[in-house]
Amino acid sequence: MEALHRGEKLFHRKSYLDAIDLYSRAIELDPKYASAYLSRGIASERLGAYQRALKDYGPAIELDPKDAYAYHGRGVAYANLGSINALEGYSRAIELDPKYASAYRNRGSPMSAWGVSTRPGGLQPGDRTRSQVCLCLLQPG
Repeated sequence: MEALHRGEKLFHRKSYLDAIDLYSRAIELDPKYASAYLSRGIASERLGAYQRALKDYGPAIELDPKDAYAYHGRGVAYANLGSINALEGYSRAIELDPKYASAYRNRGSPMSAWGVSTRPGGLQPGDRTRSQVCLCLLQPG
């Protein structure tokens, strides 16, 4: 679709707002165009509009549930919002594409910071569970 391709050119020139306009146009023309939602989410993310990006990653995933990039993008947006939900996005991206290096790297960053094990084989004695991590995030000090 022409609007998406023109949006990609603007995105690569870092004209993110203009790219978002074209991605929105592509979505108007074809509301089931998963790539347009994904691209608009990434452009929103580049502008620091993480909530807006999440609103686009949802439909991108609904329309193409096998797109590792959409799950990774959702993970990035959640991470930038300080949400542990980032881990789910990164993990799903890795399930879909086991060679997705950025997803492994990004998943390791918040998990290490929150004290969650990234070891193969899952939790080991002394590792925190997700619920314990959430409690730690909610408790002061």
